[in-house]
Amino acid sequence: MKWVLDQGEPLARPLVAPDWIEGKVADCPARRTHFVAPGEPPPPGAADRPAKKDLPVQRPLAGPIPPLAAPAGSDSKDGQSDDGTLAWRSTVLPDGAREFTVWMWKDGSMTQVLHETAAAPATTPATAAGQG
Repeated sequence: MKWVLDQGEPLARPLVAPDWIEGKVADCPARRTHFVAPGEPPPPGAADRPAKKDLPVQRPLAGPIPPLAAPAGSDSKDGQSDDGTLAWRSTVLPDGAREFTVWMWKDGSMTQVLHETAAAPATTPATAAGQG
């Protein structure tokens, strides 16, 4: 998978390009080469989710991820890969600060591989008063 994350914040100076990018590979199950056909048993846990026509059945997460620990009033969404070996969470805190975390299945557990934060956007008197 390729990720592009734009937090929407202007930077004081551009990010420094790394000399080397580290690649990480999850411990993935064998890839299915076909969709679930009539009469074929679905993967474990598939009955808990509605099937979508012409889409592969999404497997449950390979392991648990930490529970949400954001304060009341936060807006948080979780997502995952179809095979259950990659999960992510995006959270906007009540003050507008943002967090983005990614986990992948590695060595028998869901391991955090990315955690990015962005400060709350600066407010002006007009936006603080609800006029922005």
